[in-house]
Amino acid sequence: MNAAAGFPLTLGPQLALACGAVGALFLGALRPNSAALLRLLRAGVLLAALALLAFSVPASAGPLIRLDGWGLAWQFLFYAGALPFAFLAGSDDEVTTALAALSAWGSWRRPRPCSCSS
Repeated sequence: MNAAAGFPLTLGPQLALACGAVGALFLGALRPNSAALLRLLRAGVLLAALALLAFSVPASAGPLIRLDGWGLAWQFLFYAGALPFAFLAGSDDEVTTALAALSAWGSWRRPRPCSCSS
C-alpha cells in the first residue's frame, strides 16, 4: 500500500499520539513515575507526531478519513501549540500525560460544512 492510498502516512501522527497515551497509562500501571520522565514522554510524543506530520500527504481513505492541506496546517498548529504544555507541565501523574496526547489527537479533524439540503 503506498502513501497515496491514505493509511500509512495520513494517520501517522494520530498513531504516535495514541501510542503515547497508552504508553503513559502503561508506565503509570508499572510504577510511580517522576515528573521528568513523563515530561520527556509528553514532549517526545508531540515531536514524533510533528515529524510524522511532515511526511503526511493529503489523501482520503474511505468515506470517513479525508485530509487536505488545511487539515495538515491545523494539525501542525495544534501539535506545535501543545509543545509548551508538554515541556512546562510538572505533574508526576500519568493521566496528565495521557490527556495531553489525547487532546492533541482529537484536533486532527477539521469540521466540514454540511452539504445537506433542507
